[in-house]
Amino acid sequence: MDSIDELLEAFRSENPHGRRNRRLLVMGTASAAATLLIHYLTLGDVETTAWQGPDSPDWAGGSILLFVLAPFAVYLAVRKRESVPRWLIGAVLIPAAALAVGLLNADNRHWQHQARNVFAAYTHRFPVGRLHEVHVRDQVGQYVTVCAAEGSSQIDGFCTEINLSRPKDHRVEGGFRYRSEDLTDPYDCFGDTVACPAMQR
Repeated sequence: MDSIDELLEAFRSENPHGRRNRRLLVMGTASAAATLLIHYLTLGDVETTAWQGPDSPDWAGGSILLFVLAPFAVYLAVRKRESVPRWLIGAVLIPAAALAVGLLNADNRHWQHQARNVFAAYTHRFPVGRLHEVHVRDQVGQYVTVCAAEGSSQIDGFCTEINLSRPKDHRVEGGFRYRSEDLTDPYDCFGDTVACPAMQR
């Protein structure tokens, strides 16, 4: 309890140590908030893991976790010596990394949005409310698999495989239904779908 009281007193005091701690708190919080904002503006509305594959690190999704590192970057920048440039470098380093991740994945974000629009146009014939929780399940460049839960079940769904490099009216290459969340048992396959064995096409 004494240590907590001492820490609070240090923050309230006007000694250099207390002022430095307050600056660290303000700059670290601002850097973390900027990192989160940049992530949500650039990647927050897409499935960032879709193009990574099951065994690959999710660098894009990991950008949201950079906000945890933001205060440490500020601390490390001014740990040995304080100056205005050091404070600024520490505060902008992690937000800049989050921005770079977002910009590097701008094409993926664009293709996912396009694929969602193609999926919506293709499934407009379904009864209203039958499909819900639309999401991007997989992505390899412009080849995007978009799925949605079907009916009241959370494990039944419908997917289409969309090739955005093809002409506008021929982008849905095929599709399938599934009864498991990992899509290991597709059925009702149609078209040239990667997910279905050749015998099911």
